[in-house]
Amino acid sequence: MWFNKIALLVLGVLTLSSCATRPGVKVSSTQYPFLKHSTDRNDVRWYRYEGPDFEVFYGESKSSKSAGLGFYLGGYPDFHPTGNEKIENGKLGIFSLQWHETVKDTAPKFYRTGLIAYKARVNGKESPYTQKIHVWIYGETETEVQTMADYAGSMALFAQKPADELREFK
Repeated sequence: MWFNKIALLVLGVLTLSSCATRPGVKVSSTQYPFLKHSTDRNDVRWYRYEGPDFEVFYGESKSSKSAGLGFYLGGYPDFHPTGNEKIENGKLGIFSLQWHETVKDTAPKFYRTGLIAYKARVNGKESPYTQKIHVWIYGETETEVQTMADYAGSMALFAQKPADELREFK
């Protein structure tokens, strides 16, 4: 019995670690309309990784090899601030959030991450579960990070209140 538990733990760790390091399958805003930018810009190449109860989308800037963004959609994000980050109140599209910003000596030098939570509506009733969007943005310069944040803020996922089946959690 203990062997099965260890095997499941190892499988879970491998799944999550591959999620963080492997971009997954290339996708488009045609397949996932919430990736669509409000001005039809196509500055980002998207990849999707599907987990057992979550999805992760990775976006690579087409104009800079050092800039990109990603977000996790699910109930249990791997969002664990270290306490060493600079915390800024901000927005991503219409959503308020706290940005946790770090600057490192190695690439990508600038990194910004935050968490948005909402309650889903299923068949007109509020779900008991809180869904979360963990978003991260990175770049070699602060300008690259801000450019990617502006791009993300104008994506359908962040630019409008979710439809009836999704609404912001307060």
